[in-house]
Amino acid sequence: MNIFKKELKSELKPLFFWVMGLAFFVFAGLSEFSVMKDTTGDLNEVINTMPKILLALFGFVNLDLATIEGYFGILFNYVILMGIIYAAMMGSKLVAKEELMRTSEFLLVKPRSRQSILISKILVGILMITIFCAFTFAMSFFAINMFSSAPGIVSLVISETLSMFIVMVLFFFVGVFTATLVKKPRAAQKLTLGIVFFTYILSILHDMMDDPGIVRYLTPFRYFPIAEIIETIRLNSQYLLLSVALIIGLLASSLRNYNSRDMSI
Repeated sequence: MNIFKKELKSELKPLFFWVMGLAFFVFAGLSEFSVMKDTTGDLNEVINTMPKILLALFGFVNLDLATIEGYFGILFNYVILMGIIYAAMMGSKLVAKEELMRTSEFLLVKPRSRQSILISKILVGILMITIFCAFTFAMSFFAINMFSSAPGIVSLVISETLSMFIVMVLFFFVGVFTATLVKKPRAAQKLTLGIVFFTYILSILHDMMDDPGIVRYLTPFRYFPIAEIIETIRLNSQYLLLSVALIIGLLASSLRNYNSRDMSI
């Protein structure tokens, strides 16, 4: 039994529906920009009068609606949220799938080590995230050029997509880790989703604060803020290293937990 091929086949269909929904969201959003671009200056004036809590809730903080970069940045905040939910839940589901389907005994009697089983599942997840991000980049670049023209947009979209890839991988491993740690698979999925939304709420608090301090370290949603990427066209090296360290730590912990886990059969 080739675990990698089996999991790859089962994950392609969910991926298809996620990217189709994503494509519709981005094209619909950018089509509105083509209609509104002559009035975005007035819209910015209205937005600047809004309370900061509303700006944070809708992702408007430090983004200029009058430019395609700023407008797309607002859309991309929601794209990242969708990508993180997809990655985190996939990580939890891949690990706990056999326990949910009551087929753990069938899997574990095969001549494969637990470590090799988990690594095969992780590789499938990373491949799915890579496809998701590659599609996002191609679709975003095509849509932006369809509805507007902006010099240097390729570098910006590459940086934004790379930031999404890193954060998606991080939350994917959060899902993997919780599924190897929590004994009940459904409880692990709920915990994973709870972590996603808790850190998202922290990102809103981050945007509301003049000096967020430690809050930024606690929410990967703000490791690479879109406004910062638009300004610098690069990723913050400090938070890049932090992301890599967290990913390695979660991977090592997940492998250790999975090797000693009592499987439900």
